[in-house]
Parts: sequence; C-alpha cells; structure tokens
Amino acid sequence: MYFQEDRAFVLGTYVDKIEAPEGSEIISINGKPISEIIKTLLPDFFSDGNNTTFKYIEMSHYFSAYYANLIEGPDSFLVKFRNGETFTEVKIPAISHSTIERFEERINTQNSSKPPYQLEMKSNETAVLTISSFWMESDGLKFKKFLKNSFNTIHDKHIKNLIIDVRDNEGGMDRRGALLLSYLMDQNFDYYDRLEMTQRRKYSFANQAHKPSFYGILRHLISKEKDGTFVWKHNKNLRKQRPQTNHFSGNVYVLINGASFSVTAEFAAVAHYLKRATFIGEETGGGYYGNNSGTFVIVTLPNTKLNVGIPMMAYYTKVKGYPHPDRGVIPDYEVKTRISDILQGKDPVLEFSLKLIENDQN
Repeated sequence: MYFQEDRAFVLGTYVDKIEAPEGSEIISINGKPISEIIKTLLPDFFSDGNNTTFKYIEMSHYFSAYYANLIEGPDSFLVKFRNGETFTEVKIPAISHSTIERFEERINTQNSSKPPYQLEMKSNETAVLTISSFWMESDGLKFKKFLKNSFNTIHDKHIKNLIIDVRDNEGGMDRRGALLLSYLMDQNFDYYDRLEMTQRRKYSFANQAHKPSFYGILRHLISKEKDGTFVWKHNKNLRKQRPQTNHFSGNVYVLINGASFSVTAEFAAVAHYLKRATFIGEETGGGYYGNNSGTFVIVTLPNTKLNVGIPMMAYYTKVKGYPHPDRGVIPDYEVKTRISDILQGKDPVLEFSLKLIENDQN
C-alpha cells in the first residue's frame, strides 16, 4: 500500500490471485473508512519530533503488521476499492506471516543489487550524486574514495549544477555526513555542537542488555561538564571541519524526503543552515537540531521478551535560528510523489530539479 495523507492506494499484492488493481484507492476495510484507520495507527509510528513524513513511509511499509496488532486480525477482509469512478468490494483472505516474509526477502534481494552511491551525468553542466546509504560500502570502492573520485570528475567536466539525492537514506556512519559537506564548502565550518549522554555510571539494566563490547571503556571516557551534563568529546565531527581541496563551488540541489534520517538529516540541517543548497522534495524525517542515536543498547523486556533499542547519545548539530525546533529540514520546494508517479516509473522530484536548473539558466 501507498499512503498520501489520509488516503491509501494499492501498490501491489503479495499473491497474484487477489483482484486489486494497482493504483486503486482503498475506501474502507471491514466497514472502517481508511481515514479512520490511518488516524488510529498514525500515532503509533515513531517520528523524530512532530513531522509526519517518516510516519507515512513507515505505514506504507508496515501497514499489515500494525493493522493486525492494533486493530484486528481476522481470517478475511472486506475491502472496498475505487478505480476511477468504479467502486468494487472484494473479500480478501488473510495471508500468513511467512508469505509476507518470502515476498519481502525477494524485494530486499533486488534492492541489494543497487549500488549505495553513484554519480550520473545528466548534461554537460549537471550531475546527480545519489547516496542511498551512509552505512553500506560499494564492492571494490569505499565511500571516501568514491567521493574523491566523483568530485574530481565533477571538476574535470566543469559541472555547474550538482544534484545530491539523499532520499530514503536512513543514515549510517556520522563521519560520512560531514565528509560529504566538506566537498561543498570553500571555508571552515562547524558540524556538531555537542554529544550528550545521561550518565557515566553503569545502567541498572546493563546485565539484561546486549551492549557493544567497548561499553565499559566508553563509560570511563564520558566527561562531566560544570553544569552537570555528561558529554562525549571523542568524535571528529566536533572539530572545525575543513573544505576539501577539490571542493565544488557551483549550484547545489539536495533531494530529501521523510526517510532522510539520522546522519542524512544532520548533513541536510548543517547544509541548510550554511545556506549551501536548495532543498527539494519533502521534509526530512530526522530533526533539524539533532537526534538520539549513535551506539545502541538492546534490552530484552522480561515479560514480553520484546527487544528495545536504546540510543546512548544525543547528537546536537551546530545550527541556530531555525523556527521549527521540533521539525526536520523543510524543503524550499515541496514536491510530492504520487501513486501514479510510482506506477509509471516517474521521479517528479528529480524532474522538478532538472526543470528548475533549466529555468535558472534561462
């Protein structure tokens, strides 16, 4: 399913025999209007602050699980569709979790073949740098080397306009966000303001938690400030960042959406604060002023046996003056992707960016 505000559309089906045309709008499920279902489920999807862009992306991915856990899990569903002006009501049998897992495994296998970063020339003056992860490495080409090679190519080809696509990039290694920004700046800049932790002593639940092997050493390297806060000072992003010798001085356009999270949101926030790029797409899922992430401790709850991931650090970006303290980077140009775009294989955000560059040049 694909969600757009309070509407839902059929993106595909887990099994072929279900009569649900792709692109059809779902009106109701078992007599419940889809708008009411969305209203019920939306608060249970987490977000970084008070934005909803990431919530709708997560709902598109995990609707079946949330519906079964929070609303009902019957053996069949009476679903009312609208396809154009035609309304259809279909009884659809429930499917097993294993069927969903096999389907998602096939999709994940297809996605794993895509490179985590790539450079593409769109014209003699415009290039697109796509970074779908700050965590994964491409076979045979590490991220640091990829950036160096890419910006050398951009320089050699006299590129004037650079589109950086970080949509659906949920983050990764924090150093990579600052490294990317260093290729866009012509002067020194700040990136992190501080990294806070709640305490230095051993946590009460430490014996019930799965923690990193360096947890004991980490605790002893935490500093206590005069105001009583505990901070982590051993991160290169806390230092003054220097521009790369082959940095790009042309026009920068950054494509973002609700799945631009963690390291990606940090990069976007600092680039936005430094006025280094024009932002296009939808609000980042990650917060402008920072996030809780870094090293995680996994605690298994004693009764339910559910695993809970607890971030140990609060990351604060070196920014100020943003009027939305509980939001992500709000784009200069909001461009939404509709269900028709997905089914037709269109990319309205990239298309808008290329058109904007064309208009600016004219």
